[in-house]
Amino acid sequence: MTIRNLVLLGCLLCANPVSAQITSSTSASGKAELSELLRTTKQQLQEGNTDAALSALQQAEDSYAGMARYDYWYGVVALRAGQPTLASLALERAILSDPNHAGARLELAASYLALNRLNKSEAELDYLARFNPPPSAQEAIARYRTEIAERRRRAAEGSQLVMLSVDYGYDSNYLNYPSSFDLFDNTFLEGLAILEADDTQFATGRGVWFHQRDIDARQFVEFSVAGQARVNEDSEARAFDTTILQGSAAYGLRLDAKNSIRYGVDLGQVWLDDGDFRSHIGLLVGWQHNYDLQHTFIANLRARDFSFDARRNDYRGAQLEFEWQYQLRPDLLLRSRYALETERVSNSPARPGGDAMRNYLSVQADYQASGRHHWLGSLNYHSLRYMQEDFAIFNRGVDDHRDDDTLTTRLEWTYLITPQWRTGLSGLYRDQSSTIDFFNLDQTLLQWTVTYVY
Repeated sequence: MTIRNLVLLGCLLCANPVSAQITSSTSASGKAELSELLRTTKQQLQEGNTDAALSALQQAEDSYAGMARYDYWYGVVALRAGQPTLASLALERAILSDPNHAGARLELAASYLALNRLNKSEAELDYLARFNPPPSAQEAIARYRTEIAERRRRAAEGSQLVMLSVDYGYDSNYLNYPSSFDLFDNTFLEGLAILEADDTQFATGRGVWFHQRDIDARQFVEFSVAGQARVNEDSEARAFDTTILQGSAAYGLRLDAKNSIRYGVDLGQVWLDDGDFRSHIGLLVGWQHNYDLQHTFIANLRARDFSFDARRNDYRGAQLEFEWQYQLRPDLLLRSRYALETERVSNSPARPGGDAMRNYLSVQADYQASGRHHWLGSLNYHSLRYMQEDFAIFNRGVDDHRDDDTLTTRLEWTYLITPQWRTGLSGLYRDQSSTIDFFNLDQTLLQWTVTYVY
Protein backbone atom coordinates (compact mmCIF):
# COMPACT_ATOMS: atom_id res chain seq x y z
CA MET A 1 0.00 0.00 0.00
CA THR A 2 1.38 3.44 -0.91
CA ILE A 3 2.07 6.16 1.65
CA ARG A 4 -0.79 8.17 0.21
CA ASN A 5 -3.21 5.28 0.75
CA LEU A 6 -2.00 4.85 4.32
CA VAL A 7 -2.69 8.51 5.01
CA LEU A 8 -6.17 8.29 3.51
CA LEU A 9 -6.90 5.10 5.44
CA GLY A 10 -5.91 6.72 8.71
CA CYS A 11 -8.07 9.78 8.03
CA LEU A 12 -11.19 7.73 7.43
CA LEU A 13 -10.76 5.24 10.27
CA CYS A 14 -9.70 7.52 13.09
CA ALA A 15 -12.09 9.65 15.12
CA ASN A 16 -9.65 12.55 14.77
CA PRO A 17 -8.35 13.89 11.43
CA VAL A 18 -4.74 13.72 10.36
CA SER A 19 -3.21 16.99 11.60
CA ALA A 20 -2.05 19.45 8.97
CA GLN A 21 1.58 20.50 9.04
CA ILE A 22 1.90 23.69 11.00
CA THR A 23 3.85 26.34 9.16
CA SER A 24 7.32 27.03 10.46
CA SER A 25 6.30 30.53 11.51
CA THR A 26 3.79 29.13 14.03
CA SER A 27 5.16 29.17 17.54
CA ALA A 28 5.10 26.21 19.91
CA SER A 29 2.63 28.10 22.09
CA GLY A 30 0.41 28.64 19.05
CA LYS A 31 0.41 24.89 18.41
CA ALA A 32 -0.53 24.22 21.99
CA GLU A 33 -3.33 26.79 21.92
CA LEU A 34 -4.76 25.28 18.73
CA SER A 35 -4.55 21.77 20.18
CA GLU A 36 -6.39 22.91 23.30
CA LEU A 37 -9.04 24.68 21.19
CA LEU A 38 -9.64 21.54 19.12
CA ARG A 39 -9.72 19.35 22.24
CA THR A 40 -12.45 21.59 23.69
CA THR A 41 -14.26 21.59 20.36
CA LYS A 42 -14.39 17.79 20.22
CA GLN A 43 -15.65 17.63 23.78
CA GLN A 44 -18.40 20.16 23.03
CA LEU A 45 -19.40 18.18 19.97
CA GLN A 46 -19.68 15.00 22.05
CA GLU A 47 -21.89 16.91 24.51
CA GLY A 48 -24.07 18.23 21.66
CA ASN A 49 -23.09 21.85 22.30
CA THR A 50 -22.45 22.77 18.66
CA ASP A 51 -23.32 26.48 19.03
CA ALA A 52 -20.63 27.01 21.66
CA ALA A 53 -18.09 25.03 19.63
CA LEU A 54 -18.84 27.04 16.50
CA SER A 55 -18.62 30.35 18.36
CA ALA A 56 -15.18 29.49 19.75
CA LEU A 57 -13.87 28.43 16.33
CA GLN A 58 -15.23 31.60 14.68
CA GLN A 59 -13.42 33.76 17.22
CA ALA A 60 -10.15 32.00 16.41
CA GLU A 61 -10.51 32.21 12.62
CA ASP A 62 -8.12 35.14 12.16
CA SER A 63 -5.40 33.20 13.97
CA TYR A 64 -5.75 29.74 12.41
CA ALA A 65 -7.54 30.05 9.06
CA GLY A 66 -5.53 28.22 6.42
CA MET A 67 -4.36 25.47 8.78
CA ALA A 68 -5.88 22.21 7.59
CA ARG A 69 -6.73 20.70 10.96
CA TYR A 70 -8.38 23.92 12.19
CA ASP A 71 -10.33 24.38 8.94
CA TYR A 72 -11.37 20.72 9.01
CA TRP A 73 -12.88 20.95 12.48
CA TYR A 74 -14.38 24.35 11.68
CA GLY A 75 -16.16 22.71 8.74
CA VAL A 76 -17.25 19.68 10.79
CA VAL A 77 -18.78 21.86 13.51
CA ALA A 78 -20.41 24.28 11.06
CA LEU A 79 -22.06 21.39 9.20
CA ARG A 80 -23.42 19.93 12.41
CA ALA A 81 -24.61 23.39 13.45
CA GLY A 82 -26.74 23.56 10.31
CA GLN A 83 -24.53 25.95 8.33
CA PRO A 84 -23.44 24.03 5.20
CA THR A 85 -22.28 27.16 3.35
CA LEU A 86 -19.90 28.04 6.16
CA ALA A 87 -18.84 24.39 6.37
CA SER A 88 -18.09 24.13 2.65
CA LEU A 89 -15.92 27.25 2.63
CA ALA A 90 -13.90 26.05 5.64
CA LEU A 91 -13.46 22.56 4.21
CA GLU A 92 -12.44 23.91 0.79
CA ARG A 93 -9.79 25.90 2.63
CA ALA A 94 -8.60 22.74 4.39
CA ILE A 95 -8.23 20.93 1.07
CA LEU A 96 -6.26 23.82 -0.40
CA SER A 97 -3.75 23.29 2.42
CA ASP A 98 -3.87 19.49 2.28
CA PRO A 99 -5.36 18.12 -0.99
CA ASN A 100 -5.20 14.54 0.32
CA HIS A 101 -7.13 15.23 3.51
CA ALA A 102 -9.68 12.45 3.05
CA GLY A 103 -11.75 13.40 6.10
CA ALA A 104 -12.16 16.96 4.81
CA ARG A 105 -13.21 15.68 1.39
CA LEU A 106 -15.81 13.37 2.90
CA GLU A 107 -17.23 16.19 5.05
CA LEU A 108 -17.13 18.51 2.03
CA ALA A 109 -19.19 15.99 0.06
CA ALA A 110 -21.75 16.07 2.87
CA SER A 111 -21.73 19.90 2.88
CA TYR A 112 -22.29 20.08 -0.86
CA LEU A 113 -25.09 17.57 -0.48
CA ALA A 114 -26.73 19.76 2.19
CA LEU A 115 -26.49 22.68 -0.26
CA ASN A 116 -27.96 20.50 -3.03
CA ARG A 117 -24.82 20.94 -5.12
CA LEU A 118 -25.04 17.37 -6.29
CA ASN A 119 -22.37 17.40 -9.00
CA LYS A 120 -19.76 18.83 -6.63
CA SER A 121 -20.67 16.32 -3.92
CA GLU A 122 -20.38 13.47 -6.40
CA ALA A 123 -16.97 14.75 -7.58
CA GLU A 124 -15.60 14.57 -4.02
CA LEU A 125 -16.94 11.02 -3.62
CA ASP A 126 -15.37 10.00 -6.94
CA TYR A 127 -12.03 11.41 -5.78
CA LEU A 128 -12.15 9.40 -2.54
CA ALA A 129 -13.24 6.19 -4.26
CA ARG A 130 -10.02 6.10 -6.29
CA PHE A 131 -7.95 5.38 -3.17
CA ASN A 132 -9.63 2.21 -1.93
CA PRO A 133 -11.16 3.69 1.26
CA PRO A 134 -11.85 1.42 4.26
CA PRO A 135 -15.28 -0.23 4.76
CA SER A 136 -16.62 2.49 7.11
CA ALA A 137 -15.82 5.18 4.56
CA GLN A 138 -17.23 3.08 1.72
CA GLU A 139 -20.51 2.82 3.63
CA ALA A 140 -20.66 6.60 4.02
CA ILE A 141 -19.84 7.10 0.35
CA ALA A 142 -22.56 4.62 -0.64
CA ARG A 143 -25.12 6.47 1.54
CA TYR A 144 -24.25 9.78 -0.07
CA ARG A 145 -24.46 8.30 -3.56
CA THR A 146 -27.89 6.87 -2.75
CA GLU A 147 -29.03 10.27 -1.50
CA ILE A 148 -27.68 12.00 -4.61
CA ALA A 149 -29.53 9.56 -6.86
CA GLU A 150 -32.74 10.05 -4.87
CA ARG A 151 -32.48 13.83 -5.07
CA ARG A 152 -31.94 13.68 -8.80
CA ARG A 153 -34.98 11.49 -9.10
CA ARG A 154 -37.02 13.95 -7.03
CA ALA A 155 -35.64 16.87 -9.05
CA ALA A 156 -36.89 15.22 -12.23
CA GLU A 157 -40.29 14.93 -10.58
CA GLY A 158 -40.07 18.44 -9.10
CA SER A 159 -39.28 19.99 -5.70
CA GLN A 160 -41.53 22.23 -3.68
CA LEU A 161 -41.63 24.48 -0.64
CA VAL A 162 -44.64 25.32 1.52
CA MET A 163 -44.40 28.06 4.13
CA LEU A 164 -47.19 29.17 6.49
CA SER A 165 -46.85 32.13 8.87
CA VAL A 166 -48.91 33.95 11.48
CA ASP A 167 -47.97 37.49 12.53
CA TYR A 168 -49.15 39.74 15.32
CA GLY A 169 -48.03 43.33 15.28
CA TYR A 170 -48.42 47.06 15.81
CA ASP A 171 -48.77 49.72 13.09
CA SER A 172 -48.30 53.33 14.19
CA ASN A 173 -49.81 54.85 11.05
CA TYR A 174 -52.11 52.55 9.08
CA LEU A 175 -53.66 55.54 7.27
CA ASN A 176 -50.32 56.87 5.96
CA TYR A 177 -51.28 60.31 7.24
CA PRO A 178 -49.08 63.07 8.66
CA SER A 179 -49.09 63.41 12.44
CA SER A 180 -51.65 66.23 12.09
CA PHE A 181 -52.81 68.17 9.03
CA ASP A 182 -55.57 70.78 8.65
CA LEU A 183 -56.87 70.70 5.08
CA PHE A 184 -58.27 74.22 5.45
CA ASP A 185 -55.52 75.87 7.46
CA ASN A 186 -55.56 79.68 7.30
CA THR A 187 -59.07 79.79 5.81
CA PHE A 188 -62.50 80.44 7.32
CA LEU A 189 -62.96 76.63 7.33
CA GLU A 190 -59.90 76.07 9.53
CA GLY A 191 -60.43 73.19 11.94
CA LEU A 192 -63.22 71.61 9.92
CA ALA A 193 -61.12 68.77 8.47
CA ILE A 194 -58.08 67.77 10.50
CA LEU A 195 -56.42 64.53 9.39
CA GLU A 196 -54.19 62.72 11.88
CA ALA A 197 -52.11 59.56 11.95
CA ASP A 198 -53.73 56.71 13.87
CA ASP A 199 -52.40 53.38 15.12
CA THR A 200 -53.72 49.85 15.41
CA GLN A 201 -52.69 46.35 16.33
CA PHE A 202 -53.14 43.69 13.67
CA ALA A 203 -52.90 40.00 12.88
CA THR A 204 -51.75 38.56 9.55
CA GLY A 205 -51.86 35.08 8.06
CA ARG A 206 -49.47 34.34 5.19
CA GLY A 207 -48.76 31.39 2.94
CA VAL A 208 -46.31 30.59 0.13
CA TRP A 209 -46.11 27.61 -2.21
CA PHE A 210 -43.16 27.22 -4.60
CA HIS A 211 -42.53 24.40 -7.07
CA GLN A 212 -39.57 23.89 -9.39
CA ARG A 213 -39.13 21.08 -11.87
CA ASP A 214 -36.33 20.29 -14.29
CA ILE A 215 -37.35 19.54 -17.85
CA ASP A 216 -33.83 18.32 -18.58
CA ALA A 217 -30.28 19.23 -17.52
CA ARG A 218 -30.63 22.77 -18.91
CA GLN A 219 -34.33 23.64 -18.82
CA PHE A 220 -36.61 24.09 -15.82
CA VAL A 221 -39.97 25.54 -14.86
CA GLU A 222 -41.04 27.34 -11.68
CA PHE A 223 -44.47 28.05 -10.21
CA SER A 224 -45.42 29.98 -7.09
CA VAL A 225 -48.53 31.12 -5.25
CA ALA A 226 -48.47 33.53 -2.29
CA GLY A 227 -51.21 35.09 -0.24
CA GLN A 228 -51.80 37.04 2.93
CA ALA A 229 -54.70 38.47 4.88
CA ARG A 230 -54.33 41.26 7.46
CA VAL A 231 -57.04 42.02 10.02
CA ASN A 232 -56.79 45.23 12.06
CA GLU A 233 -57.98 45.32 15.65
CA ASP A 234 -59.06 48.97 15.77
CA SER A 235 -62.69 49.26 14.66
CA GLU A 236 -61.96 52.28 12.44
CA ALA A 237 -59.01 50.47 10.90
CA ARG A 238 -61.20 47.55 9.78
CA ALA A 239 -61.93 49.48 6.58
CA PHE A 240 -58.27 48.90 5.72
CA ASP A 241 -58.23 45.13 6.25
CA THR A 242 -56.27 43.80 3.29
CA THR A 243 -56.13 40.49 1.43
CA ILE A 244 -53.50 39.82 -1.26
CA LEU A 245 -53.20 36.85 -3.62
CA GLN A 246 -50.56 36.52 -6.32
CA GLY A 247 -49.03 33.84 -8.50
CA SER A 248 -46.27 33.39 -11.05
CA ALA A 249 -44.95 30.93 -13.60
CA ALA A 250 -41.53 30.96 -15.25
CA TYR A 251 -39.49 29.02 -17.77
CA GLY A 252 -35.74 28.93 -17.15
CA LEU A 253 -32.71 27.99 -19.20
CA ARG A 254 -29.23 27.29 -17.82
CA LEU A 255 -26.92 28.66 -20.49
CA ASP A 256 -23.77 27.34 -18.82
CA ALA A 257 -22.36 26.74 -15.34
CA LYS A 258 -22.56 30.44 -14.48
CA ASN A 259 -25.45 31.93 -16.46
CA SER A 260 -29.19 31.35 -16.56
CA ILE A 261 -32.18 33.23 -17.95
CA ARG A 262 -35.89 33.25 -17.04
CA TYR A 263 -39.07 34.21 -18.84
CA GLY A 264 -42.17 34.51 -16.70
CA VAL A 265 -45.65 35.82 -16.12
CA ASP A 266 -47.17 36.99 -12.85
CA LEU A 267 -50.58 38.16 -11.70
CA GLY A 268 -52.13 39.42 -8.51
CA GLN A 269 -55.28 40.65 -6.81
CA VAL A 270 -55.72 42.96 -3.81
CA TRP A 271 -58.93 43.28 -1.80
CA LEU A 272 -59.53 46.13 0.63
CA ASP A 273 -62.26 45.70 3.27
CA ASP A 274 -63.54 42.66 1.30
CA GLY A 275 -64.00 44.75 -1.86
CA ASP A 276 -61.94 44.73 -5.07
CA PHE A 277 -59.12 47.25 -4.93
CA ARG A 278 -56.51 46.38 -7.55
CA SER A 279 -55.33 43.61 -9.89
CA HIS A 280 -52.35 43.25 -12.18
CA ILE A 281 -50.79 41.01 -14.80
CA GLY A 282 -47.15 41.19 -15.85
CA LEU A 283 -44.25 39.73 -17.81
CA LEU A 284 -40.67 39.12 -16.66
CA VAL A 285 -37.33 38.56 -18.35
CA GLY A 286 -34.43 37.83 -16.00
CA TRP A 287 -30.73 36.99 -16.14
CA GLN A 288 -28.49 35.61 -13.37
CA HIS A 289 -24.70 35.35 -13.45
CA ASN A 290 -22.82 33.43 -10.75
CA TYR A 291 -19.42 35.07 -11.10
CA ASP A 292 -17.83 32.89 -8.42
CA LEU A 293 -18.68 31.47 -5.00
CA GLN A 294 -18.86 34.99 -3.55
CA HIS A 295 -20.44 37.18 -6.24
CA THR A 296 -23.82 36.84 -7.95
CA PHE A 297 -25.34 39.39 -10.35
CA ILE A 298 -29.03 39.53 -11.26
CA ALA A 299 -30.90 41.70 -13.76
CA ASN A 300 -34.68 41.71 -14.30
CA LEU A 301 -36.97 43.54 -16.70
CA ARG A 302 -40.67 43.66 -15.81
CA ALA A 303 -43.74 45.03 -17.56
CA ARG A 304 -47.06 45.13 -15.70
CA ASP A 305 -50.60 46.37 -16.27
CA PHE A 306 -52.46 47.54 -13.13
CA SER A 307 -56.25 47.81 -13.00
CA PHE A 308 -58.04 49.49 -10.08
CA ASP A 309 -61.63 49.46 -8.92
CA ALA A 310 -61.39 53.26 -9.32
CA ARG A 311 -60.55 53.17 -13.01
CA ARG A 312 -58.88 56.58 -13.10
CA ASN A 313 -55.96 55.03 -11.15
CA ASP A 314 -55.14 52.44 -13.87
CA TYR A 315 -51.57 52.52 -15.16
CA ARG A 316 -48.93 50.46 -16.97
CA GLY A 317 -45.54 50.02 -15.37
CA ALA A 318 -42.08 49.05 -16.60
CA GLN A 319 -39.22 48.25 -14.22
CA LEU A 320 -35.51 47.58 -14.73
CA GLU A 321 -33.82 46.02 -11.70
CA PHE A 322 -30.21 45.16 -10.85
CA GLU A 323 -29.02 43.18 -7.82
CA TRP A 324 -25.57 42.24 -6.54
CA GLN A 325 -25.10 39.55 -3.89
CA TYR A 326 -21.76 39.27 -2.11
CA GLN A 327 -20.82 36.47 0.31
CA LEU A 328 -18.47 38.59 2.40
CA ARG A 329 -17.93 35.84 4.95
CA PRO A 330 -19.34 32.33 5.26
CA ASP A 331 -21.89 33.65 7.76
CA LEU A 332 -22.55 37.06 6.18
CA LEU A 333 -24.32 37.72 2.88
CA LEU A 334 -24.63 41.28 1.56
CA ARG A 335 -27.14 42.38 -1.06
CA SER A 336 -27.54 45.66 -2.92
CA ARG A 337 -30.36 46.51 -5.30
CA TYR A 338 -31.27 49.35 -7.64
CA ALA A 339 -34.47 49.62 -9.66
CA LEU A 340 -35.95 52.24 -11.97
CA GLU A 341 -39.70 52.12 -12.61
CA THR A 342 -41.97 54.19 -14.82
CA GLU A 343 -45.77 54.41 -14.56
CA ARG A 344 -47.97 55.55 -17.46
CA VAL A 345 -51.63 56.27 -16.76
CA SER A 346 -54.11 54.38 -18.92
CA ASN A 347 -57.34 56.39 -18.69
CA SER A 348 -58.63 59.95 -18.88
CA PRO A 349 -59.38 61.50 -16.49
CA ALA A 350 -56.35 60.01 -14.75
CA ARG A 351 -55.18 59.82 -11.18
CA PRO A 352 -53.73 62.92 -9.48
CA GLY A 353 -50.25 63.71 -10.78
CA GLY A 354 -50.60 61.56 -13.92
CA ASP A 355 -47.50 59.63 -14.98
CA ALA A 356 -44.80 58.89 -12.41
CA MET A 357 -41.24 57.67 -12.01
CA ARG A 358 -39.79 55.72 -9.11
CA ASN A 359 -36.23 54.92 -8.03
CA TYR A 360 -35.33 52.24 -5.49
CA LEU A 361 -31.97 51.74 -3.80
CA SER A 362 -31.38 49.26 -0.99
CA VAL A 363 -28.65 47.46 0.93
CA GLN A 364 -29.24 44.38 3.06
CA ALA A 365 -27.15 42.18 5.33
CA ASP A 366 -28.02 38.56 6.21
CA TYR A 367 -26.05 37.32 9.20
CA GLN A 368 -26.21 33.70 10.39
CA ALA A 369 -25.15 34.25 14.00
CA SER A 370 -25.30 30.51 14.81
CA GLY A 371 -27.11 27.41 13.72
CA ARG A 372 -30.37 28.75 15.20
CA HIS A 373 -30.11 32.55 15.16
CA HIS A 374 -30.41 34.63 12.01
CA TRP A 375 -30.33 38.42 11.71
CA LEU A 376 -31.40 40.54 8.76
CA GLY A 377 -30.96 44.30 8.46
CA SER A 378 -31.80 46.57 5.56
CA LEU A 379 -31.74 50.22 4.57
CA ASN A 380 -33.96 51.32 1.68
CA TYR A 381 -34.37 54.56 -0.23
CA HIS A 382 -37.36 55.21 -2.50
CA SER A 383 -38.07 58.31 -4.57
CA LEU A 384 -41.40 59.02 -6.29
CA ARG A 385 -41.97 61.88 -8.74
CA TYR A 386 -45.28 62.70 -10.42
CA MET A 387 -45.04 64.46 -13.78
CA GLN A 388 -48.01 66.82 -13.55
CA GLU A 389 -48.88 69.60 -11.13
CA ASP A 390 -51.87 68.45 -9.10
CA PHE A 391 -52.91 67.48 -5.55
CA ALA A 392 -54.67 70.79 -4.82
CA ILE A 393 -57.07 69.01 -2.44
CA PHE A 394 -54.06 68.02 -0.28
CA ASN A 395 -52.26 71.33 -0.71
CA ARG A 396 -54.85 73.89 0.44
CA GLY A 397 -56.21 74.45 -3.03
CA VAL A 398 -52.89 74.92 -4.85
CA ASP A 399 -51.70 72.50 -7.57
CA ASP A 400 -48.03 71.58 -7.31
CA HIS A 401 -45.53 68.91 -8.33
CA ARG A 402 -45.31 66.05 -5.86
CA ASP A 403 -41.87 64.59 -5.15
CA ASP A 404 -41.53 62.09 -2.28
CA ASP A 405 -38.33 60.77 -0.72
CA THR A 406 -38.67 57.81 1.65
CA LEU A 407 -36.05 56.19 3.87
CA THR A 408 -36.90 52.84 5.48
CA THR A 409 -34.86 50.81 7.97
CA ARG A 410 -35.72 47.27 9.00
CA LEU A 411 -34.25 44.79 11.48
CA GLU A 412 -35.38 41.17 11.82
CA TRP A 413 -34.33 38.36 14.14
CA THR A 414 -35.30 34.74 13.45
CA TYR A 415 -34.86 31.77 15.75
CA LEU A 416 -34.91 28.24 14.35
CA ILE A 417 -36.85 26.10 16.84
CA THR A 418 -36.73 22.96 14.66
CA PRO A 419 -35.96 22.49 10.96
CA GLN A 420 -39.68 23.11 10.30
CA TRP A 421 -40.65 25.64 12.99
CA ARG A 422 -39.21 29.11 13.52
CA THR A 423 -40.19 32.31 15.24
CA GLY A 424 -38.95 35.87 15.07
CA LEU A 425 -39.32 39.57 15.78
CA SER A 426 -39.01 42.45 13.34
CA GLY A 427 -39.16 46.22 13.44
CA LEU A 428 -39.50 48.76 10.63
CA TYR A 429 -39.31 52.54 10.62
CA ARG A 430 -40.26 54.64 7.58
CA ASP A 431 -39.71 58.37 7.19
CA GLN A 432 -41.17 60.16 4.16
CA SER A 433 -40.64 63.76 3.12
CA SER A 434 -42.51 65.43 0.28
CA THR A 435 -42.78 68.71 -1.60
CA ILE A 436 -46.44 68.66 -0.49
CA ASP A 437 -46.72 68.86 3.28
CA PHE A 438 -49.63 66.43 3.53
CA PHE A 439 -47.36 63.59 2.43
CA ASN A 440 -44.72 64.23 5.11
CA LEU A 441 -45.16 61.27 7.43
CA ASP A 442 -43.49 58.51 9.40
CA GLN A 443 -44.52 54.99 10.36
CA THR A 444 -43.35 52.28 12.77
CA LEU A 445 -44.20 48.59 12.38
CA LEU A 446 -43.41 45.99 15.06
CA GLN A 447 -44.16 42.34 14.44
CA TRP A 448 -43.89 38.89 16.01
CA THR A 449 -43.98 35.92 13.63
CA VAL A 450 -44.34 32.14 13.87
CA THR A 451 -43.57 30.18 10.69
CA TYR A 452 -43.89 26.56 9.62
CA VAL A 453 -41.81 25.40 6.65
CA TYR A 454 -42.49 22.15 4.82
